Amino acid sequence: MSTKTEMRQGRDNEMLDMLNEALVLFMDKNTTDPRTKAMEFTLANGHPRYWVSFDRAYEVVTSILLRGHNPVTTTQQAQMWEEIARKTRQAMDC
Repeated sequence: MSTKTEMRQGRDNEMLDMLNEALVLFMDKNTTDPRTKAMEFTLANGHPRYWVSFDRAYEVVTSILLRGHNPVTTTQQAQMWEEIARKTRQAMDC
């Protein structure tokens, strides 16, 4: 299995675990439309982190920080990598 596939599965499993926990809680409280409430809760309270491999992060972040070039062209992914690079730069400046 590739690292990319492992990262995606880890991300999906983490979200599903949190969604299932929220769904059980909303169902136990007899909430109207527990699935919608659980999904809203999960999306609003998920654990923010990036499911990327170290090797890929090193490659992309190094390119952005050293050359000012983001090799990722997909808009949302490019924004994510810019955010990771910005946070990396902030950590380096501390």
